[in-house]
Amino acid sequence: MQMTTVEGSIDNAWKHDKTTNIHHLVFTADSLLIFDVLNKREIRKEVYQYLRSDPLTLVPVSAAESYGLYRDSKTIHKQIIDMAIEAGNQIEKSIEAEIAKVPPGFQRIDYAVVKVITLRQGKHLGLPSLTISAANGDTEYKLMHNNYEKLAHLDEETFEKYSVLLTRVMGGRAKIEE
Repeated sequence: MQMTTVEGSIDNAWKHDKTTNIHHLVFTADSLLIFDVLNKREIRKEVYQYLRSDPLTLVPVSAAESYGLYRDSKTIHKQIIDMAIEAGNQIEKSIEAEIAKVPPGFQRIDYAVVKVITLRQGKHLGLPSLTISAANGDTEYKLMHNNYEKLAHLDEETFEKYSVLLTRVMGGRAKIEE
């Protein structure tokens, strides 16, 4: 049995479907492993309420919730991001055991089916993102590594780290947009 070697990872990849899910993307030599890192049943009520409000679009569930919800949003957002980073680090430390568990939300995407993977730096009114264009369609993640600062972009060091990782594992199929 071949051991899984982690080439690198992207933490706090947020995707919005019916709810906001936070993923840890682990890049190996031949595939991308996607782990759902926050179990919403285990997080505190105010964090749950914050996620319910859809932090990607900043639209509250109801106007009555807005004041209380956003009063401490920066602190709550930082807590969520820190929790997701810690959960992702734990996954990487025991990657073989985590894969064997086949946790809920786990996905494996072989690089062979990826047409292009695009990393975009955030700009005014546009959060940083990672788009994976594969044979079965496109999947977009908003990258929230340090977005609790409301910068709408990743810090230079983090963006560079992600760029180097994607270029190394995907070669010419990595598209970097600053």
